[in-house]
Amino acid sequence: MSRYKYPEFSDGFSEKSDFNLYKLITQEVYKNLLEMHHNNDNEYKTNGLRFYYRYNDTMNATARVRSGFDEIVINTGTITQMRSWIFSAFSTKGVLRYCGDSSKENNVESNASFDYENKDIIQSEPPIDESRRKFAEYTALFGIRFICMHELGHLLNGHAALFSELYGFKEIEMRQLAKDFKLNPNNGYALDRRTIEMDADAFAVTQDIVNLDGIIKNNVAEILDLLPNPYTVYHLWAFAVQSFFLLLEKSEFSEYNDYMWYLPNVGRQRMNIGAAMTTVDMLMDARIMDVEPLKKRNILLNIEAGIREAQLFFNMNKNTEFDYLEGMDDDVEYNKYFDEVLEHWDTSMKQRLSKYARSNLSSSK
Repeated sequence: MSRYKYPEFSDGFSEKSDFNLYKLITQEVYKNLLEMHHNNDNEYKTNGLRFYYRYNDTMNATARVRSGFDEIVINTGTITQMRSWIFSAFSTKGVLRYCGDSSKENNVESNASFDYENKDIIQSEPPIDESRRKFAEYTALFGIRFICMHELGHLLNGHAALFSELYGFKEIEMRQLAKDFKLNPNNGYALDRRTIEMDADAFAVTQDIVNLDGIIKNNVAEILDLLPNPYTVYHLWAFAVQSFFLLLEKSEFSEYNDYMWYLPNVGRQRMNIGAAMTTVDMLMDARIMDVEPLKKRNILLNIEAGIREAQLFFNMNKNTEFDYLEGMDDDVEYNKYFDEVLEHWDTSMKQRLSKYARSNLSSSK
C-alpha cells in the first residue's frame, strides 16, 4: 500500500490539457520501446502502463508495479513548480535572451497553479513576448519530460520489480525524505538505490537526446525558426533539467554519504552530461544522427551553457552559489562515489536487473 493518502487521477482533463500531453508522450515512448525490444528473451511481462497524477503540491514522482501493471505517478506540484520556475525565467529581462525579445519582459514571477475543478493548469503572468511564451511551454515540457522518462526507466529497466522482490518496496520515489533514513539505514540498499537512480537518469537522458535529435531532423519549425541555430534546443533542454535539479537541491539538500539513496544532485547532473554525449556517439555510430564536423562539440557547448544559465538565474533569485561544472574533473569525493556506482552497476546490479528489464541494459565501460 502506498504511504501517500493523497488521491490520484488518470483522467478527467481535456485532450488539450498539459496533463494529457505529458501522459500521451510517456505512453508513446513506453509503447515504442516495448515494440523495439519485443524479441527480448526476458519472460517478465506486465499488462501495460498506467499513468496517474497525485493531488499533492510537493515535487515528487513515483514508479511502481501494482496489480500486474507498470504505473507512474507524478505529483501535481511537480508540474506546477517546474512550470512556475521556467515561465518566470522567460518573464525576466536578459534571461535566455536569444529566445524572442526579452527586453519586453517586466521581471515578474509567473505562477502555475492547479485547477482542481477542471484538472488543468492556470498560468499567471506568462511572458509578454509571444515567442517567449512558446519557448516557455517547450522548455517546461523538456523538464517535465525528463522526470517522466526517469520514472519510465525505473519500470522498463526492471528497477521497480527487482526492488519489490529484494526489499518489499512497492514504490520507488523521486525524493529521499528525512524520515526515509529511519526506514533503511542500510549501506547495501543505499548503494543499490544510488546505482538504479544513476541508470534511470541515464535512461531519461538517452530518451531526451533522441527526442531533441528528432526535433532537429524533423525541422519542427515552431521551435527551430525562432532560434539562432538548431543546437540551441540542447541549451533549452539543459536549462530545464538543471533547473529541476536545482529546485530539488534547494528543497532537500543532498550530500555524499553512504546512506544516501542518490548521488548529490551536482553529481547526478555531471553524470548526465556524460550520458548525453555517450548517446550522441551512439546515434552517430548508428547513423541515426547526422555526422557533421563540430556537431558533437556544439551540442556539448550548448548543454554546458544551458546548465550555467540555469545556475545563474537560480543563484540570482535564491541567493545561492551553485556551480555544478566547477572543478568537476578534480572533485575527489565525486569521483569516489561515481566510480563506486559504475563498478556496482557492472559487477552486480546489471545482472540482477536482467531478469526484469524490458530494454537494453548498457555497460558503463
